[in-house]
Amino acid sequence: MQTDQIRQYWDDAAAEYDSYPDHGLLDSDTRSAWKDLLRTWLPTRPSLVADLACGTGTMAALIAELGHEVRGIDLSGEMVARAQAKTAPFGRAVEIAQADASAPPFEPGSFDSVFARHILWTLPDPTGALQHW
Repeated sequence: MQTDQIRQYWDDAAAEYDSYPDHGLLDSDTRSAWKDLLRTWLPTRPSLVADLACGTGTMAALIAELGHEVRGIDLSGEMVARAQAKTAPFGRAVEIAQADASAPPFEPGSFDSVFARHILWTLPDPTGALQHW
């Protein structure tokens, strides 16, 4: 699949994305379980986390709720707009931009943690992306 096709797929899916189980985390038990996992996966001290293919920003918001700063990117402009709206209450602690998670526009070593979910299956070269990350 080409990058433009992938972008279009996610632009088209953005309006309904949060309604799917495990995407918008609308169920409080699922949301709580994800927050508990993040609490164990991320550093205990406040840190800087890259959220690659952040979608509508649900995980970026959870990460920020735990006291971390987040820099999220997503290929889809529609997803980015929703993520920016969802994470606006966190102010400058969360920044969301449109970019390709295959090759994030970040300097190597500039983050304490890298987070990505629901993305590898969509990438043309998942192995290359993992090596880049």
